[in-house]
Amino acid sequence: MKIIAALFLFVSAAIAVYHNRAIRSYIASRIQNYKSGIDSMIRTSITGIKSSVIIRLECLTVVIIAFLVFLTGQWMFAVFGVPVMFAIPSMYAAAERKKYINRYYCGLVGFLESVISGLKAGMSIILTFQQIASRDKGPIGLEMSQVLKKVELGKSLHDALAELSAKIPLKENEIVISAVNTALETGGNITEVLSNILDTIRKREELGREVKSLTSQGVLSGIIVGLLPVFMIVVISFMDPGYIAPLFNTGIGVAALAAAVVMEITGAVVIMRIVDVK
Repeated sequence: MKIIAALFLFVSAAIAVYHNRAIRSYIASRIQNYKSGIDSMIRTSITGIKSSVIIRLECLTVVIIAFLVFLTGQWMFAVFGVPVMFAIPSMYAAAERKKYINRYYCGLVGFLESVISGLKAGMSIILTFQQIASRDKGPIGLEMSQVLKKVELGKSLHDALAELSAKIPLKENEIVISAVNTALETGGNITEVLSNILDTIRKREELGREVKSLTSQGVLSGIIVGLLPVFMIVVISFMDPGYIAPLFNTGIGVAALAAAVVMEITGAVVIMRIVDVK
C-alpha cells in the first residue's frame, strides 16, 4: 500500500513538473476570475460592501480550518472548509443585503409619516422627498437621494420609483410606491391612501412582534439542541481523547460524523421554517 501511495505521489509530481506552466496559468486564471467575481459583486451590491471585510473573513476561515486540522489531525475539515471559504463573499453579500433591506423596512413607518405630514402641509411630493433625503441618513434617505438624482437627470418620478420598487423587494415598499404612482397618474387623495397603508404596516408590525414572542422558545430550544452535540464532542475530546478518537480515525466514525452534520443542518432548516411565520 505504501509503494502504491509513493508511486502515485511520484506520478503526480512528474505531471505537475511537466505541465508546470499550464497549471500556473490555470491557477492564475481561476484567481483572476474569482477576483473579478468579487469586484462585480461589490459594484452591483446595494449596501456598499468592502473587499477588505471579505478578505478578513476568508483569512479568519483559513485560521479556523487550520486550527481544527491541527487539533484533530483530520484533513476532512480542510476538504469541507475550502468550499465554505469560496462561498463567503456571496454569503456576506447576501447577509449585508438582508440587513440593508431590514433597515429600510424599519424606516418605512417614519418615511410614511414624514410624507403624510409634508403633503398635509401643502408641500409637493418632490419637496417632501428632498426633505427626507436631507434629514435621513439611513437606507430611506439614501434611496430617496438616488430617486431625486434620477429625476434631476431627466427620468420621470414614476420610473425612478419603479426602479426603487425593484431594487428593494419588500411588499410594503411595492404597495407604497404603487399607491404614490397611481395617485400621481390619477390625481387621487394620496394622503388618505398613505395613511391607510401606514395603519396596515403598524398592525402587521404589532402582529409580527406577537408571533416573534410566541416562537422565541422554539428558536432557543433549537439552538440548544443543535449546539449540544458539538459541546459534548469538545468536552469529551479534552477529558478523554482516546474515547472520541474512533469518531475521527475510523471510516464508520467519519461516516457517522458526516451523517450527524447533515442531520444537524436539516434540523436547523426545519426549525427555521417552522418558526418563520409569514
